Amino acid sequence: MMHPPAGRRPDVPPPAVSGPAAPRLKAGDAGTLAAFYDRHAGAVYALAMRVTGEPQTAETILRAVFAAAWSE
Repeated sequence: MMHPPAGRRPDVPPPAVSGPAAPRLKAGDAGTLAAFYDRHAGAVYALAMRVTGEPQTAETILRAVFAAAWSE
């Protein structure tokens, strides 16, 4: 079973958040993050489960994805 890498490779930039929510996320708008999470968390978790097959790892990936979107 494959596991996600422990850390990001320095030569690979983080994915960019784009679209109408991007400026509000970058500004730290918690309401925008909550709406973004509500809209996309199910798909992110489902994909992470498909790739890893492990609920705990999928949860970790889910948190990492939205933490990255928040901190970009």
